[in-house]
Amino acid sequence: MKFELEFDGHAFGFVARFAILLGVIFFAGSFAGRQLSAYMFPLQNPDYQILPRQEPSGPVFRELSDDAVIFSSGDAVLSRKDELLQAKRDFIFADLSAMTLAIYQDGEHIKTFEIRGKGKDGTFFETPNGSYKIRLKEKKHFSTIGKVWMPWSMLFFGNYFIHGIPYYPDGTYVSDAFSGGCIRLSVEDAKELFSLTKEGIVVLTYFADPEKDLAFAYYQKIMRPPVTPPALSAIAVIAADFETGQILFEKDRSRQFPIASVSKLMTGLVALETINRFKIVPVTKHALTTEGDSAHLAEGDEYKAEELLYPLILSSSNDVATLYQQQAWNFVDAMNQKAEAVGMTATHYTEASGLSAENVSTPEDLFILLRYIYAHKKPLFVLSGLREYTLMTADKAKKISLINVNWPREDESFIGGKSGSTPEARQAMAAVYKVQFAEYGERPVAIIVLGSYDRVSDIHRIQKYLEDNFVYGNVFARRGAPGKIVEAGASVYSAISTMLDNK
Repeated sequence: MKFELEFDGHAFGFVARFAILLGVIFFAGSFAGRQLSAYMFPLQNPDYQILPRQEPSGPVFRELSDDAVIFSSGDAVLSRKDELLQAKRDFIFADLSAMTLAIYQDGEHIKTFEIRGKGKDGTFFETPNGSYKIRLKEKKHFSTIGKVWMPWSMLFFGNYFIHGIPYYPDGTYVSDAFSGGCIRLSVEDAKELFSLTKEGIVVLTYFADPEKDLAFAYYQKIMRPPVTPPALSAIAVIAADFETGQILFEKDRSRQFPIASVSKLMTGLVALETINRFKIVPVTKHALTTEGDSAHLAEGDEYKAEELLYPLILSSSNDVATLYQQQAWNFVDAMNQKAEAVGMTATHYTEASGLSAENVSTPEDLFILLRYIYAHKKPLFVLSGLREYTLMTADKAKKISLINVNWPREDESFIGGKSGSTPEARQAMAAVYKVQFAEYGERPVAIIVLGSYDRVSDIHRIQKYLEDNFVYGNVFARRGAPGKIVEAGASVYSAISTMLDNK
């Protein structure tokens, strides 16, 4: 059989034109698709080149979310102010940073007054921050602490008043220097404010928190498979940066649980704000019958009220807690008022020592308390970190050596805090520790554990978990935008610097 092939020029031309048409359609469609994608999903930074996906050669870190943060007491005060404005309430707002005091009626600003004096920051005399109420008004109040008359006085908590410039019994006015913690106005302004307020009006005292360095952030290592959180015996836990409030680890952080002698942090704080620090307090037989270690106190011994803070915190003396409770009217009520004032909404006290299982709180609330004490009664926080102290009676005749029982004294990571233990509470701890993070060294981290069977072991495991899985540093991407997920070698900063330098 013979085949003959003939070239059909007409058919070939048709096929060629059809192929060219398909190519044009494909090219046009591809181009249009890229343009549409670029329009709908623009790159945030067109300067960057899209590189092929590669497996990271070193650890990968994810920046922690900004919303996992515990508010400070200052933030809580501003939030409370917004609530009162929206509810059209009457209230006083004392800005201790700007040294101004404003009165609002029905949510409307009426007048602003100059604050002439306040307690010195960083001392036992510092004016308390928080949300309070006017509990007593007197046209003239005599201070048994300062031995002065305070005109147009409005009591808002403990020993703290809003009042006019005080004067001595001979009529001489007190200096305009720092007050003993009260908010001091001119006599004329105090009189006008007195006329505009009623007992029960809310008083907000606000001190601005230090500005956060937004260039610094925590990054958590991304592992495959994911890292298993530490096995802990504690019921409720939180670990958070003590300065920024950034939560690094938590387990049922809002769960209420008995707190035992951790209660004494509030006992000491309220004692400072309701009892004359220089008052001579005798040790009573009744106080010595309180269950627990007496810290070698003896009936009849006399101490300055502020000196008793040392056995209260370092030795966890229940006897001192009872003494304080005897010295101030409605002392436990004041503890609960203070908890509410600083934003501890899930905390309640029934007595001052922590022996009662009804003294309850949460890790989140205790973090707020630790930060409040550090920010506004720092000497009390510093005291809690001492390894030892020599206590002396008021007449200097007797000395007692006190050892801090709250944490193993050889552990140098411990900065300060309080422990507690009862059958109902098991073991509790609310303290601040130095934790070693890459690049910028140590950071203060508050670690609170409640319902633990071994608080020391639990906290050591949390410390190791944080050190192994987090870094803290200054990470910059092009145009100043912080990277969300970064590949790191020795440290975040050096790795980012290398990547940018090699572009």
